[in-house]
Amino acid sequence: MPAIPFLLAILQGSTQPAIVTESRTLAVGDQTATSHFARPAAGKSPGLVVVHEWWGLNDQIKGVAGVLADRGYAALVPDLYGRKVATDRDLAHELSRGLEDGKAVKILRAAVAALRADPNVDRDRIGIIGFCMGGKYALLAALEEEALSASVVCYGSVITDAATLKTLRCPVLGVFGSEDRGIPVSEAKAFEEAAKKAGKDVVCRVYEKVGHAFLNADRPGHKPDVAERAWRDIHEFLAKHLRR
Repeated sequence: MPAIPFLLAILQGSTQPAIVTESRTLAVGDQTATSHFARPAAGKSPGLVVVHEWWGLNDQIKGVAGVLADRGYAALVPDLYGRKVATDRDLAHELSRGLEDGKAVKILRAAVAALRADPNVDRDRIGIIGFCMGGKYALLAALEEEALSASVVCYGSVITDAATLKTLRCPVLGVFGSEDRGIPVSEAKAFEEAAKKAGKDVVCRVYEKVGHAFLNADRPGHKPDVAERAWRDIHEFLAKHLRR
């Protein structure tokens, strides 16, 4: 039994796994992409595309998918790097620089299609959440994919042009740290203001005294107490837009 479901089963006092996990191959046009899938073991669930940081499809983001599955979501993490995983910043930077926006969004839209085709997923309740680089792509996908009902952008690059945001397909929650040197508070606020000007439902929350990647427990900037508050806000937002 995979480690994450096994641990969750122990914590819940059950001999049956609370969630199931598997690797999946996504059809992306005439090509394919690998992915990690975690979902509740029983019942039909809302779907979530989970977009990894610039590190790639590593154990940390698989753990996030497991947590989301335990919360009742079918969480699909597509591999944007083609089986490459970075363990140092130099390689992460190289891989992220080599990823074309159009290619990434195409893979994410294929992930949405895969969730909608899954009999264990409610095809009308699909969201997307991304972190760091993945936050940027969670926003770009929301500009194009009509099947999305919610997008969560966690400290990803934003768009501050109201005209561009007119194509936004769903409500967006932005999650940012006040000490983030890459995505300053001014940009988050400009994003929110531009979205409102475009008539879109965008709310940006800025968490004090934390910087970039504060939700990632594997990184030095992780702040458990602030991360807990942010996750509460994220879960509330997702429940509002993806649950009936």
